[in-house]
Amino acid sequence: MKARMNEVPRKTAVRIFAAVFGIGILLWWAQYPSRKGMGQGAKQIQEGRQGPDLAQLDPVLLSSRKEAGSEKQRALGGGAVFLENLGQWEGDFRYRAVLGRAAMFLWERGWWLSWLERMPGRKDLGPESFLGRGREEEEEIRGVALRFRFLGGAVPAELEGEDRVSGEYNFFLGKDPEKWVSGVSGFRVIRGKGLYPGIDFRMREGNGGFEYDLVLAPGADLGQVVLQVEGTEGLRLDERGDLILETALGPVRQPAPVAWEEGEGGARPVRVGYVFLGGGKFGFHAADWRGSSRLWI
Repeated sequence: MKARMNEVPRKTAVRIFAAVFGIGILLWWAQYPSRKGMGQGAKQIQEGRQGPDLAQLDPVLLSSRKEAGSEKQRALGGGAVFLENLGQWEGDFRYRAVLGRAAMFLWERGWWLSWLERMPGRKDLGPESFLGRGREEEEEIRGVALRFRFLGGAVPAELEGEDRVSGEYNFFLGKDPEKWVSGVSGFRVIRGKGLYPGIDFRMREGNGGFEYDLVLAPGADLGQVVLQVEGTEGLRLDERGDLILETALGPVRQPAPVAWEEGEGGARPVRVGYVFLGGGKFGFHAADWRGSSRLWI
């Protein structure tokens, strides 16, 4: 009789443990998040030179990080701010800026441009559906990442910030204090000096998006400049001379170049257009640049 009285509580305890463990598994399954639909472009930029990680390709999701809320508000409220990467972000890039849903990552030979599109969640037929309760899945996310890279005789440009914004940015990411970074400077413009002989490039905000300028010293050869775009589904020119980049999220328009040269009598307009070179590459052609003065494109 004594043996049977000890046996009953032992079996009961095992059953209780199994029931609790099973409920825990069901709750974990029901609440486990899923993320789908990241575009192929985001994967393509990971090949070769190390680009930004997928979390950094989503400026909207970055607001969940402690450092990102203030950065996003400041960037959106006062225009794009290019922040130097001093190790607070993974990836082999020098500056990052966020503008709306777009994110820009600059390095010495070009830049990455990425943005994401959120799709509505769907009902999940998981364990909770047997209890008469459904739940919304996490939003599906589709993304595109394009890499613009200078080819030809391009050398790593010397990147430096211009038009510095007031204040500094601090990043306390993770629990390891050794990985925290403080005193990060922000700039409105980033200049890449010496990309080609006599040619610099500038990245900035303009007309509701990111824009880049080419600055040619007198006598520089515009034919040196070759840009390759990766992550698109095709390039084409429209009737206005705009460059259209076909992507999984729709076309991206790069307006026809606007150029002028500096002279003693002031600025003079110069006709400049895109030149297709095949293989996702394009260059520029200046029909009436005299070559004796500085050219801005």
